[in-house]
Parts: sequence; C-alpha cells; structure tokens
Amino acid sequence: MPNHSVAQRYADALFGIAEAQGNLAKVDQDLAAIAQILADHPDMARLWDSAVVSTEDKKAIVKQLFEGKIEPITFNTLLLMFDKQRGGSVATLPRFFRERFDAYRKRVKVNVRTVMALGSDETEELRRVLAKATEREIEMETTLDPDLIGGLVVTVGDKVIDNSLRGRLEALARTLA
Repeated sequence: MPNHSVAQRYADALFGIAEAQGNLAKVDQDLAAIAQILADHPDMARLWDSAVVSTEDKKAIVKQLFEGKIEPITFNTLLLMFDKQRGGSVATLPRFFRERFDAYRKRVKVNVRTVMALGSDETEELRRVLAKATEREIEMETTLDPDLIGGLVVTVGDKVIDNSLRGRLEALARTLA
C-alpha cells in the first residue's frame, strides 16, 4: 500500500538533489518512464509492494530494467527505497516529483471539458486568459463531454469553474427548489 507521505519525502529529497545537479528535466523524464511502466504492468507495482518478495529480488528487477538507462540519482533513489522497505511508494513518487517540478517551473495542469472541440484560436485565447489569471504556464488537456449541453468546465488544481449550460441549469434548479 503506497504511503503518500513517504513518497512525498522521497520526491522532495530527489528534487533537491536533482536541482543541485541541474538535471531536473532528466529525472522527471526518468520518473515519467517508470510511471508508464507501472501503468502498463500493474503487477509490477504489486510486486514492489509485496512483503513476500525479497528486497534483493526487487532490487534485481530494478537493476535489470533501469541500470545505465536512467540518471544515477533516480536509480539510486529507487534502490534506497527498496532498502528501506518503501517499494510500495515507488508508484506515487513520479506524481509527487512532477507536482514539485511543475510548481518550480510555474506550470499548472488544466483540464477543459467542452461539448465541441475548441478551435486553435479558441484554445490559445483560453490558454492566455488562464495563464494571466493563474500567473502560471498552462498545460492544457481538453476532453469532449456532450453531457454539458453547452459551454465549458475548467478544472485548475482543485478549483472548478463551471461555465456550462448544464451547470447553469442545475444552479437555477437549486435556487427554484
């Protein structure tokens, strides 16, 4: 079972060292690759969290998969996590590192749900408005959601801006009830 506070501490430590070494982007790429492997092979995450599998076996798998292929600091962090019986937290390490890296780069992920696909001009205008409002670089993901009826819903972090027709109708129904 991943312990998020443990993963957060390891991500913070890894971030500090990577920043000092000037290889934040490479470590971020390494962790993204690890996250993709774990997403593609969920049994691997369960194996790394297993109390039945020995630490040496887990480290042997990490060595086989990653030795010489990722930054030494990333590789050594993985080995350290297994030495300290923290293999279950490896799966969440990339997420916490990315959050820290995004904050460092002043970047924020935004999800935009719309009924119809936005044109490139509309997308860029929305990106510009959001960048101005958040004072951050915007990494935008758009998804189609026909249930909205019209308009859009923007999610920035834990804030939701519902400017959809469906949202307005629901708000109207609440005020009339």
